[in-house]
Amino acid sequence: MTKNSLKVWSFLTAVSLCLLVAGYQVASRHGLFLGFVCSLCLHVLVFAFGDLHLIKVFKAVRIEGQDPWGLRELLENLSVKAAIPKPVLYTFPLATPTAFALGHNWN
Repeated sequence: MTKNSLKVWSFLTAVSLCLLVAGYQVASRHGLFLGFVCSLCLHVLVFAFGDLHLIKVFKAVRIEGQDPWGLRELLENLSVKAAIPKPVLYTFPLATPTAFALGHNWN
């Protein structure tokens, strides 16, 4: 497990436990159930839609059409070698060169 995955899982576990404890303190067993439902919704939102939020935060632009850097061809070659579907490529304006990958492989 990578360092970032451990951070995400630790954060979600802590928030989930806080929701469960707060729900129990407010309305005993019914509150515990409500805290569980809220925790479950949080997990679904983070893992299903977390990447969409990051794309908006960084003001990313999808690379379509002409690619002056040759990134799409490089990405296509790498995805063929790794036997994974070709991911969508975005660029975003930053002062320092940065690269990261995000998304889900549901298989």
